[in-house]
Amino acid sequence: MDPKDSKELLYVFVAFLIFLGLTSLINYLKTFKRVQMRPFDSVSVAIVHYPIAAKAMEMLLHQKGFDIIFQASNREQMIQGFAINQPPDIVLLSSSARVVEGVEAVKWLKQNHPGVKILVLCMVSDYELAEKMIDAGANGSVLWSAPPGELVEAIRTIIRTGVFRYYLTSRDRIEEAQAQDWAEKFLHKK
Repeated sequence: MDPKDSKELLYVFVAFLIFLGLTSLINYLKTFKRVQMRPFDSVSVAIVHYPIAAKAMEMLLHQKGFDIIFQASNREQMIQGFAINQPPDIVLLSSSARVVEGVEAVKWLKQNHPGVKILVLCMVSDYELAEKMIDAGANGSVLWSAPPGELVEAIRTIIRTGVFRYYLTSRDRIEEAQAQDWAEKFLHKK
């Protein structure tokens, strides 16, 4: 065999090994990325809120890669949703008494589906109820008027750590106090 031919054969062989190595590395990185991203990309969510708000949240969360298992607008629909679907990873639960009996809904979820995480969606005015829902076992709360990124962050944080604490800012407290003052003045004028 000519030394020149053996040298060319060696180059082809080395190039082939490099190609195999790069292919393996690329496949490994793809798998690694999939495993690393899986907790956020495949999170399943159930939304229990007013229908219009629930639909808006569904669109936002679907866009962010979350799987929406079901929506419910009251506690009975939530229980039915659990009966006919796989349990979601997390439930976004309104603190509004008109939607669900908040504390009772949390207790039902913790008793019947203890592995499901619960994020309470509340307004400034019903933050005390949200605190009671957290005391009953919810994993955290966020204002439903919070920016979309904050809702996504809250879900991801609860999935990753099990807890998300949203503390009202002083601005939120000031706005709430101003609204209460306005309401009192308005009611006393009549």
